[in-house]
Amino acid sequence: NEENEEPGLQVWRPGAGGEAEEDVELECDPSTYDCLHNFSLEWPCLSFDVLPDSLGSSRDQWPHSLFMVAGTQAASAKQNSV
Repeated sequence: NEENEEPGLQVWRPGAGGEAEEDVELECDPSTYDCLHNFSLEWPCLSFDVLPDSLGSSRDQWPHSLFMVAGTQAASAKQNSV
């Protein structure tokens, strides 16, 4: 809610007007997320995609689910894993 923001603070949204200056560092506020997960891979992941499902687009009940595919680029094909 923009009414409750501290004076001088602005929320930056890509494509919503106003460009971020080069010397500005954006900070993540974890308190804004209901569900936030990190993942890491042993090898570089050059592509990933979220797969659509038939569970609906407006999900507000737990548990949530997500289907994702990814590809890694290991030194040899046998070492690829996600």
